[in-house]
Amino acid sequence: MGDNSAENFSEAIAAYQEAQEIYRHLKLFKDLAGTLTNLGNAYCNRAELGDNSAENFSEAIAAYQEAQEICFNLNLFKDLAGTLTNLGTAYLTRAKLGDNNAENLGEAIAAYQEAQEIHRELKLFKDLAGTLTNLGNAYLTRAELGDNSAENLSEAIAAHQEAEKIRRKLNLFKDLAYTLNNLGNAYLTRAELGNNSAENLNEAIAAHQEAEKIRRKLNLFKDLAYTLNNLGNAYLTRAELGDHSAENLSEAIAAYQEAEKIRRKLNLFNDLASTLTNLGNAYLTRAELGDNSAENLNEAIAAHQEAEKIRRKLNLFKDLAYTLNNLGNAYLTRAKWGDHSAENLSEAIAAYQEALQYFPPKLQPANCLRTAENLVRLAVGCQDWNLALDASQKAIEALEQSRAWAKTEALRQDIIHQGIGVYENAIQAAVNCDRLDLALQFVERVRSKRLVDLMATADLYADGRVPESVRQKLDQLQQLQQQINAQRSLLEGPSDSSTGNKSAIAALHRAATQALSDEILALETKKQQVLDALSQEDNVIAKLQQVVPLELAQMQELLDKPTVALLSFYTTDDDTHIFILRGDGSLHRHTCAGQGFNTLQGWLLETWVKPYAGIGAANETERQIRKKIWRAQMPQVLQELSQRLECDKLIQNHLENIEELILIPHLFLHQIPFVALPTDSGEYFGDRFRLRYAPSCQVLSFCHSRPSVEDTTYGTVENATDDLPFTRVEGDMVAQLFQIPPERRLRGRQAATGEAYRGLLEVCTHLLSSHHAQTRFDNPLESFLRLGDGTITVSQLLSPGWRFPELSDIFLSCCETGLTLPQNLADELITLGTGFLCAGARAVLSSQWSVGDISTAVLSGLYHQARQKGCDRASALQQAQRQLRELTAEEFGKGQKEFLYKLQKQSEKEGNVQAAEDYKGIRTQVEDFVKGNNPTDLIFNHPVYWAAFRCEGLG
Repeated sequence: MGDNSAENFSEAIAAYQEAQEIYRHLKLFKDLAGTLTNLGNAYCNRAELGDNSAENFSEAIAAYQEAQEICFNLNLFKDLAGTLTNLGTAYLTRAKLGDNNAENLGEAIAAYQEAQEIHRELKLFKDLAGTLTNLGNAYLTRAELGDNSAENLSEAIAAHQEAEKIRRKLNLFKDLAYTLNNLGNAYLTRAELGNNSAENLNEAIAAHQEAEKIRRKLNLFKDLAYTLNNLGNAYLTRAELGDHSAENLSEAIAAYQEAEKIRRKLNLFNDLASTLTNLGNAYLTRAELGDNSAENLNEAIAAHQEAEKIRRKLNLFKDLAYTLNNLGNAYLTRAKWGDHSAENLSEAIAAYQEALQYFPPKLQPANCLRTAENLVRLAVGCQDWNLALDASQKAIEALEQSRAWAKTEALRQDIIHQGIGVYENAIQAAVNCDRLDLALQFVERVRSKRLVDLMATADLYADGRVPESVRQKLDQLQQLQQQINAQRSLLEGPSDSSTGNKSAIAALHRAATQALSDEILALETKKQQVLDALSQEDNVIAKLQQVVPLELAQMQELLDKPTVALLSFYTTDDDTHIFILRGDGSLHRHTCAGQGFNTLQGWLLETWVKPYAGIGAANETERQIRKKIWRAQMPQVLQELSQRLECDKLIQNHLENIEELILIPHLFLHQIPFVALPTDSGEYFGDRFRLRYAPSCQVLSFCHSRPSVEDTTYGTVENATDDLPFTRVEGDMVAQLFQIPPERRLRGRQAATGEAYRGLLEVCTHLLSSHHAQTRFDNPLESFLRLGDGTITVSQLLSPGWRFPELSDIFLSCCETGLTLPQNLADELITLGTGFLCAGARAVLSSQWSVGDISTAVLSGLYHQARQKGCDRASALQQAQRQLRELTAEEFGKGQKEFLYKLQKQSEKEGNVQAAEDYKGIRTQVEDFVKGNNPTDLIFNHPVYWAAFRCEGLG
């Protein structure tokens, strides 16, 4: 190509189009299929020139698909396999150009796999080897995009190895060299991903060296240059990994230089530019190792500059961007060494900025991110915060596009985790530029992305019309959950509730820190695979792609009164910022200087999180000791945290006339009961303000956007394992307040089943859920509510099968329903509470630690009394917490015994002897609880009793 290529392709296409019309008219379908294949090839070639690529690839694929159909109908299986191979190549090329990478790679692999099956059946081994090589290239491309890289690299290597064997056996030496070249590239990629790097690099170099020998022997100079280029890459990678760096750099440079000579001689200018870029990188690496640094830097810059000129002349803008990025790196390195620093910095900035013009974040996210991060680092080093802010915005767009393309949740989480520095730089740049609006928006973009995605789909199947493919996956999830429940029952052993044996149940509601059985873990892994497959449904993806980060004005809409403020926390390496958005429209920043990731979050980990998690990991005797220590240290830790966050200064400077706060914590701050932070005035933070929480502004926005629930229908789920007597009392209190009929009260193991629980969610707008629950620190998606016949997990609540559009409020009167630990630096709050927000609830009350049966029942009763009188959620919780901690031993004992006596007499009147005995027994427990206290003692004054619960969502 090269001589009026575009014009010649147009001529070829016109000729093929005319020929196909004739064949169509004459019904010469076999000839028509051949012409369509040639037409597809012409469209593909024109697309690769950059001439309306998307349109030409679509035309090519349409032509191949019609040819494929004809060949199939005529039983022309050999021709069909050839067409499928061409079709696969079209999809593969389209993927490499950044057009729906994942989808097109999937289509390419499917086409190649079908072609190879035909070749195998027809014993067309030469053709089979060609298809296997193409298949290997497709797997390699998918691996390079980060999609199950290890697995896809293994598939790529296996395909190339089989092709290699066939071509050796058939003495197809030219083709063998081609396969060896690709096999070497696959080994090199695996080495670059850190998988047995030394061994894989040796394999890569050996493959390329053998390909080099064959091509030298056959005088295939153009192909030889390709192999030398790849061989240079392998040596360069080995040098960068520190393996005899000087020696391997010399080998790399020698390989690149020979490839350069060949390509110059053959006037292969596009390929020459590629080799010059690689050569420039090798010189730069040698310079950075201190080997004649100035000389090697000059060589690097000269090589990149020549590559730049070639690519400009050929209008190869994507390739030009690669070169500009590398050229920027070389200029930046020279600037760091003090050689005309200002001039070289300017050159580096110009190179990076131009490169970004050719790397659109939506089409070339990986390349855009790499270049933008280079520019951000340069800008931060120069303290040019405006430049850092501009580059950071592009980096965030690219990062989030890469996440959108990822096919598994684990990969999506890893992308955000690896990119946390991008957000942190953007936040710091915005703060330094006094752009608090952008800083807050960047903070919100990193929060709870998984939950945001899932809530965006929450109404997708609310009408019950679930597509069959989705329904099948939901059935799989249900079956797997049933198997997990059965395994857990075996693991836990029998529980004799009639004799009060609580050991098995007690183990369930403590924080788990060790893995369960291998069988359960295997089933949980299968569940995650089904969830990943579910997230790839076309209609779900379409919905997710519509999620747009909130602008400041949209966040402002979440504050319905001037007396409400939103506090968004974010901890960087150095400081903790609190962004304060007030209901009057003003935006402020409170920075806790020096309270960075290690000094604040690390301190919380050591003083709050680990001691609590350690309770569940100990034996029974040690557990009680650890629990007492954690409880005893709580006031001291909260006092120090208040000082670290400078809460009094925050109140004085930014929260005047504010009555209600919406808190969006960060990382381990999610575990902290802000309601119990002491202030210098002698009151708690929760006395000064009504408090509610949200994982992110985006999640809160979803709660706001849901239509209001007009009816009020209460239901309860009580004592699902028959070992929490006070949940019965709690249920009776709430039932009396809201006149709940017996059919909407699930009481005890027999009634409180998973199916009945779900049925209650479908008919109730308000639910009290009072029983055991457990957080899984090792796998938050498997945190669960314990019911009579099994569990309800977070993963179920997050799936499309659990959607309750009329669910307003749920009070999770259980242990740890708002508790989780960050799995990485991505601020992902996945709890039972947020699971219910995703399932449709407008507001959830959840707990942050393992709570007591008695204190929780009293708090719930006080809360529901306030709600029944018309208080909003946040006010009702504030009142209930204050009343509980001010309750004396005498008031508690007298009130509870009177209430229980009435229940006992009512049961006797109804002839329910067992219930009457139960209430009598609970009265005895109340007496035991207050025994030893003075009548005026505030028996629930310690924060461990009253501070665990918080309101999430609407207030």
